[in-house]
Amino acid sequence: MPCSALGARLAVVEAFWAGALAHRGVVDLWQLAEQVGGLDKLSIDGAAQLERAGLCPERARAWRNAEPLQSRGDVITMADAQYPSRLRGLQCAPPVLFVQGDADCLEERTVAVVGTRNCTGYGEAVARNIAGSLARAGVVVISGLARGIDAHAHRAACRNGRTLAVMASGLSFTAPSSNQVLRRKIVETGGLVLTIWPDDVSPQPFLFPQRNQWIAALSDHVVVVEAPQKSGALYTAEFAADFGREVWAVPGPIGSSSSTGCHRIIAQGARVVVDVDQMLQEMTGERLGFRSPWLQRVVCGESLERVAMDENTTVLELLQRLSRLEVQGRVVCLGGQRYALA
Repeated sequence: MPCSALGARLAVVEAFWAGALAHRGVVDLWQLAEQVGGLDKLSIDGAAQLERAGLCPERARAWRNAEPLQSRGDVITMADAQYPSRLRGLQCAPPVLFVQGDADCLEERTVAVVGTRNCTGYGEAVARNIAGSLARAGVVVISGLARGIDAHAHRAACRNGRTLAVMASGLSFTAPSSNQVLRRKIVETGGLVLTIWPDDVSPQPFLFPQRNQWIAALSDHVVVVEAPQKSGALYTAEFAADFGREVWAVPGPIGSSSSTGCHRIIAQGARVVVDVDQMLQEMTGERLGFRSPWLQRVVCGESLERVAMDENTTVLELLQRLSRLEVQGRVVCLGGQRYALA
C-alpha cells in the first residue's frame, strides 16, 4: 500500500506497540500471542498477561504506561496483514516496522545485493549489472542505502524495477545524507524504505549490524558483490545462512583486497556468481516473472473475488495493485478482469 509523500502526514504507533518496541527482545510476542488467542487479542488486552509471561512487575507496568508514538511513515505491526511473511514466527522479529513506499514489495520475490562502501569500478559495474538484471526480472532488490555497492544496486534497480532499502536509523534520518535523493527515487519508482526504529533514532554504529540482520531476513537470496576481510556485508551473509537463505558471492581479481571477504565465504560454501543470467535462472527457475503468490494466481486465471478473499483484502484493492503494475509495464489487462504478465 503506497504511503503519501515523504513527511506529508503522521501515523500513530498505539501504546501497546510502543511498549513492545521499548521492550523488544524481553518476551517472544508470537509465543505470548499464542497463549492468549492471537495478536489481535494480545494488542487489545494483553498488557494484563505480561507478568504471566515472565516480565517483572516494573517492566510490565512500564509497558502498560508506554506513550503512543508518531511516525512520518506508515506503521506495520505484527498484528497487521501486511507484516512480512518472512518475519512471521521469528523469535527475534521486530514488533513494528516503519515504512515509506509500497509495502507490497515485502511479499514479492526478493534478493539482497550488498557489499563494501569503498567499492572498486569492478564492484560498481557488477552491482549495477546484477541489480538491474534482477529488477528487470521482477525481483525486488534489497540493500542498505549505504555508499558504494548498496547505492549502485539501488540506483540500477530503480531504473529497471523496484528496490527496498533497509535503514539503520529512524525515518527522520538518511545515512549518508548524500543518499537523500536516492531515497526519494526509491519511493517514487514504486519501491520501499523500511526501518525497525522510531523516527527519532539517529544512525549509530551498533545499529548497522542489526540492519544487516533484517536485510538477510527479508531476502530470498543474498548476493555479496565485493567485500574486504572485514565488512558489514559478511555479517549479512552470516545472518542469511542462519535464516536458511541462499548466499552467493562474486569472485574478484586475484590479490584484490576488496574481494578477500567474498573469496573467504566462497571457500566456506557460498555459491559463486560466474554468469548473471545463469544465476537469475537458478534463483527464479521456471517461475521467472511471478512477482508474488496473489499475482501468480491472477495471471493463472483465478477470479479476483476468490484471490481477494484468500488475501483478506478487497477486489478494489487488487484492482489498484494491478493498475500500478500495469502503469509500470509489468502486467497487461486482457479485459474482463483477466491479466497476463507483460
